[in-house]
Amino acid sequence: MDMSIRSGPARVLLAVEAVLATGLVIWSAIGDARGSYALLGCVAVGLLAGLRPVRNYFHTRWRRAQFDLRRVRRDPHDVVTRAFDVPLPNRSRRDGVTEQMGARWVDDTLITMLGIHADLTVPTTLTCSGVVPDYAGQTLTMCTIANCLNTFDISVDSVDLVSHGRRTAGPGHIARIYHATLGPLPAVADRVTFLVIRLRPADFADAVARRGGGSVGAVRAAVVTTRRITAALNDAGIAASILTARQITNATMFLTDGVPPGASDETWSQLIHDDTRTRTFAINPADLPKIAASSGWSHDALSTTLALRLRPGSQPGLCTGLLRVNEHPTSNRVLGESVSGLVPLPGRQFEALCATLPVASASWLDRSLAWAPLPTIGPLQIGGCGQLIGADGAGRGVAIALAAAPAVIVVGQQQCVWQVVSRAVATGMTVTISTDRRGYWDPLVTTVADHGALSFDGQPQAYQPSPHLHVVDEIPGMPIQFTDDTADMNVTLLYVFDDVTRAAQSSVRATIRLIHDQVSPGYIDLEVAGHRRRVSIVTTPEEWRMFGSRPATQRAPIRRSPLPISQLPAQREPTPERTSPLPLRPAR
Repeated sequence: MDMSIRSGPARVLLAVEAVLATGLVIWSAIGDARGSYALLGCVAVGLLAGLRPVRNYFHTRWRRAQFDLRRVRRDPHDVVTRAFDVPLPNRSRRDGVTEQMGARWVDDTLITMLGIHADLTVPTTLTCSGVVPDYAGQTLTMCTIANCLNTFDISVDSVDLVSHGRRTAGPGHIARIYHATLGPLPAVADRVTFLVIRLRPADFADAVARRGGGSVGAVRAAVVTTRRITAALNDAGIAASILTARQITNATMFLTDGVPPGASDETWSQLIHDDTRTRTFAINPADLPKIAASSGWSHDALSTTLALRLRPGSQPGLCTGLLRVNEHPTSNRVLGESVSGLVPLPGRQFEALCATLPVASASWLDRSLAWAPLPTIGPLQIGGCGQLIGADGAGRGVAIALAAAPAVIVVGQQQCVWQVVSRAVATGMTVTISTDRRGYWDPLVTTVADHGALSFDGQPQAYQPSPHLHVVDEIPGMPIQFTDDTADMNVTLLYVFDDVTRAAQSSVRATIRLIHDQVSPGYIDLEVAGHRRRVSIVTTPEEWRMFGSRPATQRAPIRRSPLPISQLPAQREPTPERTSPLPLRPAR
C-alpha cells in the first residue's frame, strides 16, 4: 500500500481516539449531565476531525478493491470483438467488386469507423499554439463534425475523433537532436486520424424495425448512418472514407503501437508491456483547446493518441477528451511534466485505453469525465507534417512530408543535403543511398550508425514497415523517373544535385523541390506544385556540429539544445511497427 495513504488516516485516527479518550475521562470524573455533554462534545469534535480523511481512506480502499475485481473478471475477447464486413448497396470498385463497410458488435453497441485523409504534399505552417490552416483539408474542428451528425431517424450514441502520431523516431541521438530543434512546436511528423461511430440500436428501435428488424435492421441502419456522416464530411471539405473490417482491425493495432489491448500488465497508474509503458489522462476542459492543438503533442514520448468524444444526444454541444502516451523510460522518451491540464486516471488505465480505441468503452468512465464547449476547440491537424524545413518571415515553422511525394529534388551544399536526409531519418523514414561518391556520404552514415535507418544501396537491410526514402545522388545513367510500376509503393525518390543548372537539365518530375540559396546560404526555397516559398534554415549548434561544420550565416535563427550532444544516448529506441491502415498518397 502507498505509505501516504496509510500514514495520513492513521495519524487522524490516533488523534480522534485521543479526543474520545479525553471525553471518557471527563465523563467518568464528573459523572453527571455535564460529563455527558462533555463526552458528546468530544465525539462531535472527533467526527468533524476524522470524517473526511477517513472517508477518503475507505474510498481509496474501495476503488482498489474494484480495480482488483475488474482485473480478475476481465476477458480481453469481450473488449476486442471480431470485426465483420457488410456490402455497401450501389457501391462497386472499378474492378466490379462490391465495396464493404466494416463493423464491430460490442454488447448492445455497433461500431463503425471512418478514415480522415489530408493532403500531405502541401507545406504545414506551425506556431507554438498550433497549426495555421493555410490549405483546405489540412485541419478540421469539432464543430464541423458535430454539424455532420444530423442522421434524421437514427440517433448516434457517440462519435470519437481519434488522432495518433509521433514527433520523432529512429536512432536515439538523431531523434533527440532533431527534437531539440523543434522546441515547443507541435510538429507531429507522422499522424493518422480516424472517426469512430458508436450506435445503440435500442435508441432508434423504430428505424431498425423499418429496415427489417433485429440485427439485420440494426446493421442496415448503421450503413445508412455511416454513409450519411461520410457524405456530410466530404461536403464540408473533409476527405473521409469508410473502413473495412480488416482496416478496423489494423487500425486498432496501429493505435496501440502493435500491442493488443489485453497484452499489457495493468498497474494502478499505467499499463506495462516489455520495457514500454502506456499512460492515459483525462483533459481539464479549460486546457482542452491548448492540449489538443499544441502542448499535447510537444513532448518526448514515443507516440501520442488524442481522443475527443461527442455525445449528440446526452451532451449536445459538449466534448470531452483523453490523451494517451506510449513511453520508454530507459531512453527518457517520456511525457515529462511540461503538459499542464492533464488529470491522472488511477485504477482506470485499461478502461481509458479502450476509450481511445474502436472497442468496448466503459460507460461509467465516460460519465466521470469533464466536458467542454465545442466552440472553444480550434482547428486540429488531420495528418502529419513531416519534417521541419525552416521558418518563414514571421518566424513560423514550415514543414513538409517527403513521404507523401513520389519524387523530391534537393539542390544545395553538403550540409543542407545532410540536414534534409538526417531529419528524414529522425522522423522515422528508412533511407537508402545510391551514389558513386561514397566519400560524400560516409561521414553521415557513420554518424547515424544504424544501417536499419540509413545505409548504402546494396548493404544488407532488414525489412522496415516505415516509409522508405531512396536517395539518388547524380548517378550517370541511373533511371530517374518514378514509373507507374513503383507509383503505388511506399517509396519516395530523392534526387540530389549540387547546383540549380544540373537540376534544371535533368528530366526528373518532382512534386517537391528544395533549393538551397547559393548567394544567401541561410535560406531555402521550397517549391510545391509550382508555388515557391522562401524559408530560413532552422538548426541548433548540436545539429550543425553533427555535420562537421558551423552555420554559414548568422541569419538563420538558432535554438540552443537543452542537452549537449555528449549526453545523447546512441542506442536506437524501440520503434513499434507502424503500418498505417490509411495510404500516404493515392495510387496512380
